[in-house]
Amino acid sequence: PPAHGEILSMAFPRRALSDRLACSEPRELPWLAYLPTPLKTRSLQDPLWKFGADNFTAADLSAHAEAARTNVLGQVWRLSKDPAGCREVQRALDAAKTDEERERLACELEGSVQKAARCPHANHVLQKVITAMPPKSFQFVIDEVMEGGLLQMARHKYGCRIVQRLIERGSACQVETMVEALLSEFETLAKQQYSNFVLQHLMEHGSPGVQQRLSELVLEHASELGAHTHGCALLCTALQQGDASIRCALVERLLQDPELVPAMACMRHGHVALCAILSGVGAAKPAAVAAYDACGNKEVVRAILTERKAMLDGSKYGRVVMECLNA
Repeated sequence: PPAHGEILSMAFPRRALSDRLACSEPRELPWLAYLPTPLKTRSLQDPLWKFGADNFTAADLSAHAEAARTNVLGQVWRLSKDPAGCREVQRALDAAKTDEERERLACELEGSVQKAARCPHANHVLQKVITAMPPKSFQFVIDEVMEGGLLQMARHKYGCRIVQRLIERGSACQVETMVEALLSEFETLAKQQYSNFVLQHLMEHGSPGVQQRLSELVLEHASELGAHTHGCALLCTALQQGDASIRCALVERLLQDPELVPAMACMRHGHVALCAILSGVGAAKPAAVAAYDACGNKEVVRAILTERKAMLDGSKYGRVVMECLNA
C-alpha cells in the first residue's frame, strides 16, 4: 500500500493517487483504507475508481457493499448533507439486499424531509429513497411534504425534484391529494420556473383522468401560457403529449391572437412548441397525424410565420423555427 504522505500530499493528491493506480497490479479494495475520508468516499464515483473496478473480485465488491451499509447506519442525515457523504448513502441504499435494510436507512431521514428536499446534496438521497423503495415505505416523505407545504416545495429548485419523483413512484391513492393541490394552483405553478417542471411531469406520468384535466387547463389558459417564458414549456409538453383533438384546439386558441405566434417563435420554449406544431410531433398513430393535419391550422401557422420572416431571422430561436418551416 502507498505511504500516507504520498496520498495526503497537499500539492498533488489526485496525481499521486492516479500514478499509484496506474502502476499497481492488482488494484485492491484495501487501498481505500489509506485514503482520507473525503477522498475515500468521493473516489468511488470518480473515473479513477471506475477505471480500476474491473480488477475487483465479486467477493471484494460484496465486502465493500456490506461495509457501505454498515458505515452509514446511524449517520444517514449527517452524511446526506455532505457532497461526498450523500453519494455514500445512495450507494448504501443501492447495495441493500432487502427493502427492510433500505427502510432502516431511510427512517433516519424522518423529520428532516423538508430540509433534505431543499439541500443541494440531500435531495439526491431523498430521490434515491423514493425510487429504490416500494410506495408504502416512503409514505413518510409524502406526509412531511404535504405538512410542510407542497406548493412551496414544488416551486423550489431542488424540492421540485422530490415532487416529480413522488408523482412517478407514488400509488394513485398516495398522490391523489397532492395532485388535487397542484391542479388547484395551476395558473400560478404553470408560470413559475421550477413548478412548471412538476406540471409537465404530471402530464407525462399522471393517470389518464389527470392528464385530461391538465390538458383542459392548458387549453383554457393557452394564450397566457404562450405569452409567458416558462408557460410555453408546459404548452409544448401538451402539444407533444396530447392527442390530435387537443393539439388542434390548442393551435386554434393560439391563433386567436395574431401577434402571439411570432412572439412565441422568438422565445426559448415557445419556439419548441411551434416546431412541434409544424412537424406534427407527438401524435402517436398515423390516423391521429391525419386528423391533426386535417384541421388546417398548421398551414395558417406556416403563413403567419412566413409573413414575419424578418422578425424571426433576427432571433436565434426564430431561425430554428424558420429551418423547421422550410424542412
